[in-house]
Amino acid sequence: MNGSINRVVTQLVQSFVYAHKMRRRQLFDHIINTAQTPEESRIYHKVLDYLMAAHFGQKRKGPTPQPYFIHIYMVWVQAFMANESFPVQLAHLLHDTVEDAPKRLNKSRAEVRRDIGDLTERFADEVLAMVDGLTNKKGLKAEDKHRWQLEHFKTLPAATQRAKLRDKIANTWDSAYNMPDWHWEKLLSQIILMREMYDAAAEPDRNMLAMVNYVHLRLTEAIADRDGILPR
Repeated sequence: MNGSINRVVTQLVQSFVYAHKMRRRQLFDHIINTAQTPEESRIYHKVLDYLMAAHFGQKRKGPTPQPYFIHIYMVWVQAFMANESFPVQLAHLLHDTVEDAPKRLNKSRAEVRRDIGDLTERFADEVLAMVDGLTNKKGLKAEDKHRWQLEHFKTLPAATQRAKLRDKIANTWDSAYNMPDWHWEKLLSQIILMREMYDAAAEPDRNMLAMVNYVHLRLTEAIADRDGILPR
């Protein structure tokens, strides 16, 4: 791993650790403070207020349940550090909203999608196109989800593929450092899908590959510590 890539991995790992130590208000403030214009600041405020309601009470799986917003921040910060555009960063924040918000807001997916369009103003078309690509199809059986996600990933534009990979990187990190009570084969399936997606990406990125390799290593080490095996 060369010096510049190593610095990217180090900075992202530090950001992930930071996310787990900070309160939600501090994470919100960090996101808002990256705005380059009053318009961006206003939209960030609206989106974050909506996300607070859309994911209210939601926790990540694991022995120490973590507020779901930590995961959202971890996905967003990867886009921010990669200098993605403002609408692309918005889509990273909203990547799970169409799937998760209907239950908490008592709305349909279509209604949540309209909300996103209103929240993101003139960026709505670009944001919604990405969020649509990041939203899983309803009613997938567990045994079909892996295959569907990979085949769907191959149809996505490059920017949406990067967002999906960042989501997988954050998920794999979470499993390594706050491991759910899952069989090791289910945990390993996270790594396999993440790597298959990277291999299928239209525009491979060395920094992202370094993070894929890093979280792959961390999760296999965590499985070895727990179960006494080292899956490859």
